[in-house]
This record gives sequence, C-alpha cells and structure tokens, in this order.
Amino acid sequence: MKVEDLPGLRLRTPISLVFALFLSATAFGAESWRLTSPALYEVGVAAIAVDPRTPSTIYVGGHTGPTLRQTAALLRSDDGGFTWRRFGIPGLSVQSLNLDPANPDVVYIGTYGGGFLKSVDRGESWTAFQPSGLPWVSAAVLDRANPGTLYVAFAGAGIFRSTNSGETWTSISGPLGVIEEVVTSLALDPSAPNRLLAVAAGGLYRTDDGGTTWVLLSRVVDQILLAVPGALYGGRDVGLVMSTDGGHTWSPIGAGLPPPGNASFRALIQDPANPGVLYIGTAAAGVFRSMDGGRTWTPFNQGMTHRFVGALLATPSGDPFLYAGTDAGLYDYRSRPEFQTTLPAVASLHGVPPAFFHSDVWIFNGSAESEATVTATYRCLGGS
Repeated sequence: MKVEDLPGLRLRTPISLVFALFLSATAFGAESWRLTSPALYEVGVAAIAVDPRTPSTIYVGGHTGPTLRQTAALLRSDDGGFTWRRFGIPGLSVQSLNLDPANPDVVYIGTYGGGFLKSVDRGESWTAFQPSGLPWVSAAVLDRANPGTLYVAFAGAGIFRSTNSGETWTSISGPLGVIEEVVTSLALDPSAPNRLLAVAAGGLYRTDDGGTTWVLLSRVVDQILLAVPGALYGGRDVGLVMSTDGGHTWSPIGAGLPPPGNASFRALIQDPANPGVLYIGTAAAGVFRSMDGGRTWTPFNQGMTHRFVGALLATPSGDPFLYAGTDAGLYDYRSRPEFQTTLPAVASLHGVPPAFFHSDVWIFNGSAESEATVTATYRCLGGS
C-alpha cells in the first residue's frame, strides 16, 4: 500500500544513512464528533437536511457574516461533505429547510428577509412565495404525511397554509387574534391528524382543522422544541418542560442541563431507532443526550470544539447517524473504526553504540478526523 492511498496520512523523515523500515499506524476505534468540512467554518448553521435516497447528499442552511451584515446561506454537498456548492439566496438567514419526502429533489426554505422559497431541482433554481407580502419567515413546517401541505409563519402577518405545494396560500391565524405578533414556533403534533401547534404572544395554541378554529392550551411555554406521539417538549424561562396531555399541563424536566440563562435551547430531536433517546442543542454548552425521554441529561460533546448548536439531525440509519449545525460549520457524529496498515518509510541512523533510528512521523488531518494514535515500529532489512 502506498502513502497516497490513505488520505490525510503523510510521512516526513530526515535522511542521512537510509534504511528500509515499516511503519504501523493504528487509529483506535471510538465514537466522536468531527468537523464535517473546514469549508463551512464561516457558516452559522441553523437547518440541516439529508436526501433519504442518497445520504451523501447534505443540505445546510443558515447565514454568514456578522449580525449587522449577515447574508443567508444555503449549501449542498453531494459527496458526504467533502465539497460544497453555495446557492444565491435572498435574505439575512435561512430559518427552515425541508425536503419533500415523496420527491427529495423538491426543497423548501424559509428565510428571514427573503420570504419562502421552493426549488424542484435540488436548489439549482428557485420560486419565491410571499403570500403575506412580508418576507420575514419566523417558522415553517412541512406535513410529512401530506407533503403538499405547508404551514409558514411570517413575522407581522401570521400563519399561512398551502395544500398544493405552495401554489396557493390561505391565511389561517385570524382566529388567533395575534396576527401582528411573531409566531416563534410551529409544530405538527403526530398524536392526531392535521394537529398544528403554534406559539405566539406568550401562548400555546392548537388547531385540529387546518386553522379554521384554534384553542389556547397554555401560557407556560415560549417555544415548542419537539412533538412526538404522546409527548410534547417545550422551552420556557425555567428550562425544559414536557407535556403528556397534549399541551394542557407541563412539568419541568432536564436534570443535568445547563441553566436556561447560560445556554438557551436551540434544537431537540429524537433518535429514530430508540424513542427514549433524545439530543438537545444549546447556545453555549454544545449537545446533551438523554437516555430516559428527557428527564436526565449528560454532555455529549466529545470532539466538538464549537458549542453554539443551532440545529440537529438524526439520520434513520448509517454512519454518521447525527449531524449538528454550529456557529462555525457542520459536525457529524460517527464511529471511528480501527485501521492498521504497513507503509514503507525511511529513517536515519545516529550514533554507534547504541544505534537508534530517528524519524519524524506526521499525520495530517486531511479528512478532518479528530484524533489518531500512532505506533511506529522500525526494523532494518537485515533483521536487527
């Protein structure tokens, strides 16, 4: 095997009296986060999507630049994150990113300042929808059971619904009485068909008929983080809370999480293979994992150097099985299988007696792996 057969592995050896020798390099298996690609270091990632047909196709949305001069960013990789293509997107930031599960070539994004956009060719061209006349998308969800149904909240204009993939829109938030308020969260509750939850004006509202009628459930939460069968998870000033009765009553949970004042909650996801396992992203303390449905949490940051986590995505299968969007690019969490190989190398002979070899062995992080343990064994051709 040649050195160039292993991306990221390089040898550099000073040569005086040259001998043939062999290097065994072993990277010990582990599970950890790694920076998927250095190319995204300027992107504050707020949304992630993966094409279910080809998991090597990854989309990230967010922004680049400082607060007063930031620009919306949408990028796609077709090779697992090694290279990326950036698309010209209007607005200040990408707030939401969804692929149509029936046809993942169809991409929907909600932007703050650029409206709601749709692409039918994986981002190559875009159609803009601004049913409200205002471009400030604060939240958007796609009904995965009915992919043509979309709900989009515009700051200052309320919530709009489309049942034909964006061709026509209907305002549905009139009965809320809070149209001019910012809707901070939208979520579809899988416990019942067509059940939409919205947080606005300090209240949690629910509709079961597509927005014709709404009921006020609670004034406990200021954001809905996750809705799964039988449970809702929300955030409030006291931390993480959970409801098991559809949002009427809430109980504090989250032992082990940082105090809300130190790290607000940005994303919460459920492991698709194990519903009791949850992951939460924070604004200052990285990722935490719960093995008991959210009641207790432990830090989950091995290998992660940027701890502002604005987005999380769990893939149904494969490696990596988690992605995290941070303020400095995209991370993935995967198994690092052990590898071992023998490579030809050279060394210098210094001093007699005792004779010893000296060789500089460098491992460059070309593939962005986090760590490697290297064991070098030197042997002369003559056997000594």
